[in-house]
Amino acid sequence: MIDRCENCGLAVARDSVPSPEEAADALLRDQRKQSDRIAIRAANSASLQAWLGAENWAALRPGAYAVEPTPRAVSLLLARRGLEVRRVRHLAGPGMAAMWQTLLNLLTFHRDFASEVASRRLRPGTGRGRAAFWIDAVVTGLAAVPTAIIAVLLEGGAVIARRGGVIELEAERLPATD
Repeated sequence: MIDRCENCGLAVARDSVPSPEEAADALLRDQRKQSDRIAIRAANSASLQAWLGAENWAALRPGAYAVEPTPRAVSLLLARRGLEVRRVRHLAGPGMAAMWQTLLNLLTFHRDFASEVASRRLRPGTGRGRAAFWIDAVVTGLAAVPTAIIAVLLEGGAVIARRGGVIELEAERLPATD
């Protein structure tokens, strides 16, 4: 289950709802620092792919502790740490891969079927059973190219509309006020 903040759109797995401070810390954990500036890359829960995929959105990893923000949520969370967002970019390349996986997730019984098989975490006797495994194998094989084309078109339009699936935000420390 996914919980989404009605005010800012922050999405989190229900079993791991963080406090605002924990959410801000999670965003800052994988940051790139340059003096008083930072860059954060995250999945955008206000994206077209998040809307299309809902609980099948590829950015949501079951069992993982993840914070999937909107640009507004990042601004609010970083403000709690004395940072202000100066720039938001919607990244086409990583977003297209996530859109493609989200579209495939809508067609298969198993989440992230191809990558789970490639990593050997999913085999014919595991998951939802042999029949579901082989159906997913056929569906993934047949749908891979058409969904990739659709993903490029959808995510390209989403990036132009500023609803891309992967965002990069640049923030800087607010000047100290006395």
